[in-house]
Amino acid sequence: MPNKSILPKNSPFCPTNRRPSVKANPSVSVVQPPKRQFLERPRMEPYYPPSFSQTKPSEWGTKPSDWGIGMTVCIAAICDFGNAIVTASDQMITMEMAGDGMDVSGDGLVSKIRGLDNRWGVMMADNLGRASDIVDEVRRAREDSDAKMNLNEMKNCVVETYQRHARLEAVRQVLGPYAMDMETFISEGLGLFGDDGFRDLRYRLEHVHSEFGARLLVFGFDNRDQAHVFSVIPPGTANNHDLPGFWAIGAGQAAALSSLIFHAQTASTRLETAIYQVCAAKFMAESSPGVGRSTFVQVNTLEDKRGGYMINPDTIVKIRNLWDRHGKPRVPAKAIQALLGKQ
Repeated sequence: MPNKSILPKNSPFCPTNRRPSVKANPSVSVVQPPKRQFLERPRMEPYYPPSFSQTKPSEWGTKPSDWGIGMTVCIAAICDFGNAIVTASDQMITMEMAGDGMDVSGDGLVSKIRGLDNRWGVMMADNLGRASDIVDEVRRAREDSDAKMNLNEMKNCVVETYQRHARLEAVRQVLGPYAMDMETFISEGLGLFGDDGFRDLRYRLEHVHSEFGARLLVFGFDNRDQAHVFSVIPPGTANNHDLPGFWAIGAGQAAALSSLIFHAQTASTRLETAIYQVCAAKFMAESSPGVGRSTFVQVNTLEDKRGGYMINPDTIVKIRNLWDRHGKPRVPAKAIQALLGKQ
């Protein structure tokens, strides 16, 4: 309460200036002020999208994968004037425990790079189970053909397979309880579920399709021996990265790309330099959530009929030690001294 000694006399809070209480006079009619209408309106419940109707807002976006970032990091860089492609990835796998929302992860457990044929390869991020199913189907399609594919043919093959798997997953999750396929839903769904039900199921189908979760980084050499790198991300969109000559996917994408840009990685970078710079990008990405320390590096060339060769793990350890001593970003002591005015 305010101090009475400092209140002005004309203040309504001053005890000596308050209005005397007036007793009600039955002979005098008092007009009541109108009620504030908005107070009588029913409280509106918050709107949750149908796919989130069983969750709480506090549970949305609690993990990197919920924000579409994905776990792991995969890097591919064209080098040696287009004669080689250096790839690197971690080997951590994260498994979500059904029912309790907890994750279990382990490092050095899985290889995230696969060959599509002797000229093309792919790396996988985020939902490795779904990504592996897509890669296996593409590999089976390539086993029956020895023809060398150009960039558009390989891109169409991967994208069509990706979108087919995304559609099947959406139908399995949303329409599976009704024993209904997509064709039946399109032709008869409106009559069976009504406007609201049809709209709700359609929203859920589109949501599952767009959040399929698998991310792919495809690299290789086309029928004219030109090196290429492109990515396929939800909902099945292909992006060509031949202009910069490198790209990364997964949780460590931003850190890896920043490192490659800082080191001026290009398609004309010599092979040995590119191996170090790709390793440095992988090491920088380890500060991101979901990226393991274990590192797998592979060099892909046209001369190697197997599609590529692996860099010895002992060599990667030596590169890491050199990077820790000389390449890892750190704040110079002289910079601190200069800021403190000591030099």
